[in-house]
Amino acid sequence: MGDIVVLSVGDIVHNVKNGDVGLLLDQGIETGASGQGMFQIVVWRIYWILEGDTTYTEEGIMNMVDTGYLVQYKNI
Repeated sequence: MGDIVVLSVGDIVHNVKNGDVGLLLDQGIETGASGQGMFQIVVWRIYWILEGDTTYTEEGIMNMVDTGYLVQYKNI
């Protein structure tokens, strides 16, 4: 924990809670509006063996890797 998490297309993530394995497919930008105005957030599309195609925020994935909820295997 504490290492800088860098996400890349092709990285594999393992969910240690349910055993699912996912592949980072692509990164995108989602836009939205709030009471404070427009915002953009970085998201990743992950294909999970058990769950299928899902989208997570980049910050959320990085936090899950940092806390050990997900184990990241780099695509090198």
